[in-house]
Amino acid sequence: QACPHSTHCNDPFLLSELEVSCDMDGIDSFLQRYGVSELRAVADLLRDAGASPIADSLARVADGLPRPDDALLSHTNDLISNRAGYDYDAVARVVGSRLAVGSSR
Repeated sequence: QACPHSTHCNDPFLLSELEVSCDMDGIDSFLQRYGVSELRAVADLLRDAGASPIADSLARVADGLPRPDDALLSHTNDLISNRAGYDYDAVARVVGSRLAVGSSR
């Protein structure tokens, strides 16, 4: 089934990639594979899920690319590794809401 709200199709995947990257190798590994648009997409998903501190930090990282501040990267990595401000249920609600809006068009 195609994603009815195509601009958000990969956001849950990107969030998973970001979490795994931060947990295993650090946020740098995510930044090596994905660009600013993907970083901003996952930041939007996290903001909608209630994780504004992470979303704000990711936005600052995106603004600082290609050479974001090391302290900012470390801080952002810690927030993501700790899942600060969100959980699986919050993400599921956001994704479900986005899918519902997309299918009603």
